[in-house]
Amino acid sequence: VTFNDGWDHLGLTDRLVDLVRTARRARGFGDFWQHTLVAEGAVDVAIDAVGVAPYDLAAVRLVVEEAGGTFTDRHGERTHEHDTAIATNGLLHDEVLRRLRVEGVEEENRSWDRGYPSQEPAGGAYVPSQHLPVREGDAPRIRVSQEELMMGILRVLAKRGGSAPKSVVEQALYRQYQAAFDQPYYQEPVSHGVPRWKHNIAWAKEAAKHQGYVKRPKEAGYGIWSLTEEGWQHVRTPT
Repeated sequence: VTFNDGWDHLGLTDRLVDLVRTARRARGFGDFWQHTLVAEGAVDVAIDAVGVAPYDLAAVRLVVEEAGGTFTDRHGERTHEHDTAIATNGLLHDEVLRRLRVEGVEEENRSWDRGYPSQEPAGGAYVPSQHLPVREGDAPRIRVSQEELMMGILRVLAKRGGSAPKSVVEQALYRQYQAAFDQPYYQEPVSHGVPRWKHNIAWAKEAAKHQGYVKRPKEAGYGIWSLTEEGWQHVRTPT
């Protein structure tokens, strides 16, 4: 298993830890080697970091499948073009996917593993925008501070009764700050393929958690963000 902050962004790190604890033995290999070990039969499961690119996965997918293994993204789709990768001996694949699945959140997160919304079509479904390259010297005309994002998170949660899936909060904040987040500065991937705007929202949520406004994952549920009593009081306090 390759842990990284991309799994944290998806709210699935604890699920990975639980999965590792059920294994008879867990070793750290990483990158292409873990997948080739699955193909060799030396290990049963390999889970890559969130944020891998097609060129990281295309060759090892072929190797694993030709050896009789199973290679998919974390949703079970047979592809090397998404930014997660799970290789198994085939026998354990469904169980691994089940343990990483968060009921009620998966369909929300499915379209958010890669890209970012640029518009909301008439049907209401979000579509990824094209990547906007960042040139050296580019700077945003409009900035959104961590304090603004933190208060935005609290208000979004309050409007939804105090709790919502992580991806729903991200979508709401993207709509609210779209004028800023559409800028190349905020579209730039800064950590394992995660764009800066989403990365900043994650840090704002961490700040809210440390200030006692948002519940910890073990209290709120995997992939769910929820207000604490202090958070309710803070969002109701006039500024």
